[in-house]
Amino acid sequence: MLDALKAFGDRLSRWTMRWVPHSLIVALILNLIVFVLALIWGDVGYNPITVIKAWGDGFWVLLRFAMQMCLILLTGYIVAVSPPVDKALAWLARLPNPDKPWQTILLMGLITNILAFINWGLSIVGAAIFVIYLVRHQPKVDFRLLLATAYLGLGCIWHMGLSASAPLMVTDPESFLIETGVLKEVIPTSRTLFTPINLGVAAFTLIFTSAFMAIMHPPAEKTLAMTPERLKEVERWVPPEKPAPEKMSPSDKINWWPGWGVIFGIMAAIYLWLWYSKKGFAGLGLNSVNFMFLFAGLLLHWYPPRFVSAALAGANKLWGIIVQFPLYAGIFGMMKYTALAQVITHAFVAAATPRTYPLFMYWVAGILNYFVPSGGSEWIMMSPIIIPAGEALGVSPATVTLTYAWGDMMSDVIQPFWAIALCEITGIKFREMMGYCVAVWIPYLIYMSIACLLVPLGL
Repeated sequence: MLDALKAFGDRLSRWTMRWVPHSLIVALILNLIVFVLALIWGDVGYNPITVIKAWGDGFWVLLRFAMQMCLILLTGYIVAVSPPVDKALAWLARLPNPDKPWQTILLMGLITNILAFINWGLSIVGAAIFVIYLVRHQPKVDFRLLLATAYLGLGCIWHMGLSASAPLMVTDPESFLIETGVLKEVIPTSRTLFTPINLGVAAFTLIFTSAFMAIMHPPAEKTLAMTPERLKEVERWVPPEKPAPEKMSPSDKINWWPGWGVIFGIMAAIYLWLWYSKKGFAGLGLNSVNFMFLFAGLLLHWYPPRFVSAALAGANKLWGIIVQFPLYAGIFGMMKYTALAQVITHAFVAAATPRTYPLFMYWVAGILNYFVPSGGSEWIMMSPIIIPAGEALGVSPATVTLTYAWGDMMSDVIQPFWAIALCEITGIKFREMMGYCVAVWIPYLIYMSIACLLVPLGL
């Protein structure tokens, strides 16, 4: 049984390596698919010009989000290569037995899932950076499986965790759902994220997906380890040497003064204390994480020129986000401004019964997510439809919200969007990891669909 599972994952990975194109091409293909769907089913009267206008109108919708993603990738890289964090990650990467690569996969799975449950932004950068250390210190691990495992947090668990978009949006008394009357009152996280069923499913996902990937590690003769040439692409960043005091000009002395990091590190710490004392854990978002990483990096590198050097090394890994995120924003425009998303959602809603409604919501959210892989954006499109429809069937808004959150992750692990940052940092192509992503997605899809049939309708 285990041998068959290992062989399945290896064959699937080799197939995707041969046939799946670059993530940029996948984004372009998805744009064309949605264009055709919007032309046929959207509210555009079969007018291609209207669809093109919707595409262009949505093209820069994710611009703010793309900038946040660039910063979290850049600042996370800066922090990770700083001397204190570098030593800690290197120590952690040496813990697994090099002759038992499944231990490396298990460790990676547990870390990415735990980070994603805490905050999805932390998982993106933390898992990507940790992969670099693992491939250096664990030469016998299969890099395809390792990268797929690093993707588990974003692919399988983040929308069950503490940074979940939809469950946090419905706690806001000033949200658009309250203002438009879709919700009569806020929904506390005690009715969504902290319900026994969500915590139970999250715990099962953390353990199952990590163990499943560890079990799938291929035997030595079929393992694809990182070649020396590819390892050079992820070599450790080397900090610049501080000049001798007698060779430093006045400007050099200003540049190399460590007080800059200390002063602004203290200022940032005070601000973050004020921020979290007011917001609590809800204040842990992309902006606050970026703020923390930026000044932590300045302080941890101690000398500003080393901080700048690390930033330059990390900046060349941002092109995928800068180029590809607008393409997904174009898809969002076609889905939203041609009413295509609403048409698809209404079709699913019309076929549901009270007991099957959560399952239908899971599937429609998962299908739409493949084209609009942004939990918040998709929730804005779907929630005004699925919450009233659920209430009409006797399904509470809390149950609808939680089911949507699960469904929004349904296709994440096989979607290249969230893997862009992961692939850019490591230099590994999405097609090289996709086979193992599909292998874990199959059982994940099955047990999550069962969970939707068991979820209480009146949370």
